[in-house]
Amino acid sequence: MLLLALALAGDIAELDRLAAELAATEDPSDRARLESQMTRVELSPEQLAQVLAESPNEAARAWAAHSLGRHMDDHALQALLAAVDDESELVRGEIYRALGRRDDPSALTALKKAAVRDPSAALRDQALAAARASVHAGQELDVPAEIAALRSDDVGRAVEAAERLGESGDWRAVEPLIAVARKGDPTLRQAALLALGHLGDPRAADDLCEVAAGSAGPIRYHALAALAYLAEPSAVPTLAALLQDPDPWTRQYAVRALAWTAAEGTVELLIPMLDDPEERVRVEVLTNAARFDAPYELLVEALDDPSPFVRAEAVRLLTLGADARAPAAIRPLLGDKDTLVRIQAAEGALALYDVGAIDALDKLVRKTRDEAEREVYERALQGLGG
Repeated sequence: MLLLALALAGDIAELDRLAAELAATEDPSDRARLESQMTRVELSPEQLAQVLAESPNEAARAWAAHSLGRHMDDHALQALLAAVDDESELVRGEIYRALGRRDDPSALTALKKAAVRDPSAALRDQALAAARASVHAGQELDVPAEIAALRSDDVGRAVEAAERLGESGDWRAVEPLIAVARKGDPTLRQAALLALGHLGDPRAADDLCEVAAGSAGPIRYHALAALAYLAEPSAVPTLAALLQDPDPWTRQYAVRALAWTAAEGTVELLIPMLDDPEERVRVEVLTNAARFDAPYELLVEALDDPSPFVRAEAVRLLTLGADARAPAAIRPLLGDKDTLVRIQAAEGALALYDVGAIDALDKLVRKTRDEAEREVYERALQGLGG
């Protein structure tokens, strides 16, 4: 049912199933893939509020709180305030972060209470940091004061300053953030690296490349994330070299940064990565294919990938394209052994109005036992006049 959940984005019950699968796995690659898929689930603020209030799964509630924090209209605020005493530490942490983005007396009051009453010492500290952020949310940022705070002995305060500076758009923050990103507390370095990416100043590109090439683990990953946000063509040589790194996470994030850069020659660098032995790297190539205008031949080749996620993404991209050969290429995937791929192929057949798929869809309707899956095939069959 997980795979069906991935295909039926927008349904609250399916989001719960997806979140339950995430909570049940400890494999890093599976978790990364599931988290990536959860970001594609499109729910309205009203639906997110319902998930936060009613879902039995803490991962789903935490995701809803995080998403509501991006909306932050009055309805979202009330939903977050109503759930501020959630039994899950994971959920409360997301709620505190979301409330910290809001310049609102009720949000500040809730955070002050949490800073004293939350059973978790770590969450009390987080609520206090969020309360500070809430106080400053509606004020003009004092950039010199935040730059000075980067050198604070209070790491939490320094991290908070880095995050604010990253959102400031102020060029004065570039050099101080670079200095912090190069050495010191790992948590602060990571926050400074992301802040440099969010600032969008190309002057940081060389330093970010140096950190990415000369570090490992989370520091490198954050530097690559910053380069992705920066999308600076001058970073291409460093990113291209990291495509050959033995660490699969490095290769994955280098693929993402290159795709976001969309510089000349990117396609030629990324196409060979569809032969990478790690599924997560190949998925990353396909996930970002729209950014570098992947050729039809590449997508067709990906239809034979051993990973169902790669095959399904290739079908989706072929469906979005305008190539007249796509219906015939997608049609055989209606017989794929994987549920997600079959569902994606059915939706592709309907979107492309491939009447040649009617017989295969009719067969799927007759033999599929799962009701929700069968409904997908029935809808496609009816839409094609079968």
